[in-house]
Amino acid sequence: MRATKLMTAFTLGVASLIVAATAPAQSDTSGKVTVESKAVALGVGVSWGDGTLVYRGKQHKFSVEGLSVIDLGVSKVSAKGDVIFNSDLSGGHGIIFHKIPGQNLTALVHASFDGTGDISPDGTPFLGVRQVSINAKGQCGFAAFTSTQSGIYLSDNGAIRLAVDANAPLPDGSGPLGTVSSNALNDQGQIAFFAQPFPSPNGVFLASAGQLTSIARDGDAAPGGGNYSLGFPDPAFGPALNSAGSVAFASDLSTGGRAVFLSSGGAVSRIAGPGDAAPAGGSFVSADSPRINSLGQVAFFGQTSDGRLGAFLFSGGSISKVAASGDTPLPSVTFTYVGSPLINDLGEIAFGADLSDGTVATFLATPVSGPRPAGYSDQAATQERLSISRERAQVLKARHPQPLTHGNRGPVTQ
Repeated sequence: MRATKLMTAFTLGVASLIVAATAPAQSDTSGKVTVESKAVALGVGVSWGDGTLVYRGKQHKFSVEGLSVIDLGVSKVSAKGDVIFNSDLSGGHGIIFHKIPGQNLTALVHASFDGTGDISPDGTPFLGVRQVSINAKGQCGFAAFTSTQSGIYLSDNGAIRLAVDANAPLPDGSGPLGTVSSNALNDQGQIAFFAQPFPSPNGVFLASAGQLTSIARDGDAAPGGGNYSLGFPDPAFGPALNSAGSVAFASDLSTGGRAVFLSSGGAVSRIAGPGDAAPAGGSFVSADSPRINSLGQVAFFGQTSDGRLGAFLFSGGSISKVAASGDTPLPSVTFTYVGSPLINDLGEIAFGADLSDGTVATFLATPVSGPRPAGYSDQAATQERLSISRERAQVLKARHPQPLTHGNRGPVTQ
């Protein structure tokens, strides 16, 4: 039975650290990876670090910038954990990797300026690959370009096609889309993305069934006051997309600060921004980094007028605090910084945090009560599953020796 009570309370658990190392590859598109981690939260969000990839018989140094994980929660059968990320390698190579639980790390797309990249649908090699996204079906979207074409491509069971052509006309007919990036993909094949159609204003768009819709454009009036200021594709802007085609995104404002917005049913509304009341007291100074689930709940990062930084949840028209600096997750230990959150269809919210004892950890906030998507059992998110001793928590936290910085508010998705 689906619960209807608004989520206002959460239990917190420290998520364990996982560093993935694959077995030696047997095919030309797999690789053996070793990683020296700087901060890792694989399975709940983001990893960044330096590593070495043995790919096609050659060693490549690389840096991991971001991992996107589908379905943080537990379904009726098993946990899901497909991971996709892009990495720049030595020698001018760029590769998008896909990791399926129990399988080797696979190179989904290889691009290179030397012409040795994988052949694109237009018959020419991929020269570069950028932001990636993944849906629950394992389909992967990525921004890429060749010598003749660019846009957002969709990989489905090994077949790659151009899903959003950068040369496609804008919805208002004022010119081509231009540079496209920061894409989000849902199970219906809809793609939300950021576009820079110079000299036309930048904006957030939705591609659905061959149709392009403008969600927000730089300079347009924003709900709640001010105008959108979308001068560059900041990852904290999003967009994020759910199965219903609702788009959550953030934007700088001409009046100062930034706010989080929701586009649903053809209308855009403001969720939180400068001057809006904050549930933890005071008001919001800024809000960004939205993530949305199939229930339309939006988790986001916010800064409040009393100096607190934290993760917040918009659900059923109301905003609640998940966690913020100053909260006490463990005895005698407080959050000194709470980073950008992720949310799944169970309403579980993952976030990274700096702690007052000098360590950093990844936490999972589980709703005590709240909506449940169809097909999920009520037992999937219980306090017992997240229960952890303080001693065990200290061991897990000790594995995160480096503090998070404001620029790496993990966990995040590409």
